[in-house]
Amino acid sequence: MACTNLLLCDGSVTSPSASFNNDTNLGFYRIGNDQMGLSIGTNGKGAEFGNFTITNTVPAPYGPNTVRYTQGLYIQPLGVDVESTGLYIKMNHNTSQMVYGIYGEIDAAQNHVGGSFSRVVHNGAGDAHYVAHFGANGLGYESASWADGTTGFLADVQKDGLPNSVLFNALWQQPTVPNYGLFVATDSPGHSLTISKLAGSNEGQVQIRITEPAYSYNRFEVFNSGQINQKAVRANSTVTMSSAPEHRLVASYWNGTAPVEQHAVIGHAMDTTSPTSHMYLKIGPYGSEQYIALLSPGKVDLQGGQLLGIGGLSMKAGGGNVDMQGGTVVNCNSVQTQSAMTVVANGFTVAQFSYDSVNSTGQVNLNVATTNVASTGSATLPSNPLGFMVMMLNGSFVKVPYYNV
Repeated sequence: MACTNLLLCDGSVTSPSASFNNDTNLGFYRIGNDQMGLSIGTNGKGAEFGNFTITNTVPAPYGPNTVRYTQGLYIQPLGVDVESTGLYIKMNHNTSQMVYGIYGEIDAAQNHVGGSFSRVVHNGAGDAHYVAHFGANGLGYESASWADGTTGFLADVQKDGLPNSVLFNALWQQPTVPNYGLFVATDSPGHSLTISKLAGSNEGQVQIRITEPAYSYNRFEVFNSGQINQKAVRANSTVTMSSAPEHRLVASYWNGTAPVEQHAVIGHAMDTTSPTSHMYLKIGPYGSEQYIALLSPGKVDLQGGQLLGIGGLSMKAGGGNVDMQGGTVVNCNSVQTQSAMTVVANGFTVAQFSYDSVNSTGQVNLNVATTNVASTGSATLPSNPLGFMVMMLNGSFVKVPYYNV
C-alpha cells in the first residue's frame, strides 16, 4: 500500500488537531512556521518543538540579544502541595552498566566564548541546582580532569559593583562541627589552596578573613601584602579590656611511651584602659606554660630568669641593641656575655666589663667624672688596705684600694 501524507489542521493549545477521542484537548497542534506544540489538556502547553527565538535575559554586552532553541518545556503546576517538573528521569542501577540521566558531549571546536553544555539564567533568590543527599557517601558534583589545564569549577563575576556576591558558600547550620571541615582537599601532594592576586591589586585588601556573625567584625585577616592580623573580641562598656588571641608554636617530643606537646606562646594582653599593654612569651606544656618574658613599653620582665647572649632568651634589635626606651630590666638573676659588656649613656661609653678566660682575670674600665680633692666630709681610712683593684679610669690605669667594711 502506497504511503500518503496525513494533512491536519493547525489546531490550537486548547483544541489540538492531533488528539484523542476520549481526550480531545491532549495532543499536538501547529504554532507557526516550522513550530509545533504539545498540549497537556486543561493545564495548557507542555512543550514546543521547532525553530524558536526568545529575547535573552542576559543583557548586552554580556549576552546576545536573542537565543534560538528547538525544544522548550513548560512546567505546569500539578497541585498546591507537590513539586512539579518539566522533565523527570528515573535512574535504574540494577544493572552492571553505568547509567546516566543525561549524557552529552562537547566537541573539540569549543573555545572560551563558545556555549556551555547547560546554562541557567537565575532571576530568583533560591537554588539554581539542588541535590538532596539521602544516600551515604553521595557526591553532589564531580568534575574529573583527563587533560592538562582543565578547571573543575569556575565562578566569575561578569560586572563590577557586586560587593556582596559570594562565588562559593559552604553553609553549615548544625550544632556539631563536621569532622573534615567545610572544605577538604583529598590526596593533594601540594598547593591545596593557591590565591593568585589581581595585577596592581591594593596591598591593603584582605584576601583571607574570619569574621563575627553577619560579617560584623574581622577576627583574622591576611592581606595582599602578606600582613596578618589576629584581633581580640571587641571591648565594650561591660568588657572594657580584651586581650589578643595567642599565637602558639607547638613542638613535640617522645617521653618514652607517648608523644608530648610543648607549647611556645606569643601573646599581647591589655593591662589598663589608659591604655597600657604588654607582650608576653611563655613556654611549656599546654595549660602549664611558664612566662619567660614580659615586654612592656619601657620594661622587660624576665620573671626571675636570665638575659643571655646565647643559649637562653636571645634579644636583638637594631644591630644587636636591646632598646628599653628609657626603661629598666627587673627580676633578672644574671646578665651573661661571651666576652665584654659595654654600658653606654647619652652616646658615651661609661663602663666596660671584660673577662679573660686564659689567665682568669677580669677588667673593669670606667669613664666617669673624678676629683682628687674632697670638698666635704671627713674620714680616716686605715693606712694598710687589704689590696688594690686595677682598672681603667678615663683612659688611664689606676689602683683603687679596698678595705674591710
